[in-house]
Amino acid sequence: MRLGRYGDALPSLDKAIDRLAPEMLRHRCTAYISRAEANAGANHVEAACADGQAALELVEKVQHRETLRRVSELHRALRPNRTAAVRSLGEHLIDTRTFLRTAGSTA
Repeated sequence: MRLGRYGDALPSLDKAIDRLAPEMLRHRCTAYISRAEANAGANHVEAACADGQAALELVEKVQHRETLRRVSELHRALRPNRTAAVRSLGEHLIDTRTFLRTAGSTA
């Protein structure tokens, strides 16, 4: 990822997600946003949005502020694509922020 070889990073991120135990929600959350960023870097907009959505679902459970920040940056970077998936990610991002505020999150 850091070398900008996003396509090469994707198989490793796939394996990492597959190997994580279901109860490791924070790690899974981080892995999904990392894979979303790699997909975005490889210009796989739909896959990036799908992984961003998966990360947000976990953010609601674990209230992980860093992942929320990274999804926000991802959405900002993808916004020029103007696809339904990008709009949906943006809506989910708004809903997640609202949920966390309403829940009194200390994330």
